[in-house]
Amino acid sequence: MGRIVSGLLLVVLGATFTRMTLTGVHASYVKDSFGWAILAAAALAFALGTHQVLATGTAEVHHPRIGLLFLIPLAAILIVEPGPLGAYAAGRAISFSETAGADNILLRYADLPDPVDGAIELPLPAAYSRAADGEAGDLEGRRVRLEGFITRRDGQLQLSRMVISCCAADATAAHIALGNSDTVGGPWPDDTWLQIEATFEGELLDGTGTPSGWDIPVFTLNRAEPIPQPRNPYS
Repeated sequence: MGRIVSGLLLVVLGATFTRMTLTGVHASYVKDSFGWAILAAAALAFALGTHQVLATGTAEVHHPRIGLLFLIPLAAILIVEPGPLGAYAAGRAISFSETAGADNILLRYADLPDPVDGAIELPLPAAYSRAADGEAGDLEGRRVRLEGFITRRDGQLQLSRMVISCCAADATAAHIALGNSDTVGGPWPDDTWLQIEATFEGELLDGTGTPSGWDIPVFTLNRAEPIPQPRNPYS
């Protein structure tokens, strides 16, 4: 590959990842907090590519042009932005556990926060862990406010959230089953993002046949409202 072609590839790569970071698209693939590192790497790639193109000038006129084909996938990312993992991936991922991230471990064992407007605000994975393993009985009978996207298993409506430690490749899923959903709005198609208020009454669905085999807690819906997909779709 010629120096000009490789330099152009670096320039386009840097521009692509700069745009992805500034628009928040990178959060569909890696933890949102990695944005600064991606931006720094993108700036370096852009600077190196620009220097290589300018330094080469017109001295190199014969070089393989096959390398320009590498621009195609980069252009595709600029034109069509793949979304984050959703209902399809959640139905096939293993269930979230306490090993899925230090932040969630702390939330799982922390005291419940005070209610806000009548409901306790929790990340969905924290609510799932407290309800599913039975170690935190303080959640039973309490009204909680959660955010996630709609999935289904054997016709049962669920609210799910993907959890990542580093990137989408290590994603696990946290699910809660939604009881009383036929009387609280809907029907909602898969991947619809909702903010809900619901109460855990101690009921668990048999998790046999799921990727992890873990039981799924049932939360009785009190309120549900569609919301836009969050900037950071993962927990």
